[in-house]
Amino acid sequence: MAERAGRIVGWVSGHRPPSGPETFFVWQVAVAPEGRGQGLAGRMIDALLARPAQEGVSHLITTVTDDNSASWALFRKL
Repeated sequence: MAERAGRIVGWVSGHRPPSGPETFFVWQVAVAPEGRGQGLAGRMIDALLARPAQEGVSHLITTVTDDNSASWALFRKL
């Protein structure tokens, strides 16, 4: 979760599937309008993956619809 001035402006949800402990599945990424275009989603994912609990993760998995250009851009950068 990301906060700015006491307001939630973004969050990421996901998990490490038991069948693939080297993988982190990004389920959802949300950024409020005032946080968009500033790299917040990428920074949240980077911070999440830097946690000790994510040691050993070497792959990200996600699902993105064909028309979601913002998500495609995010995951291409990562």
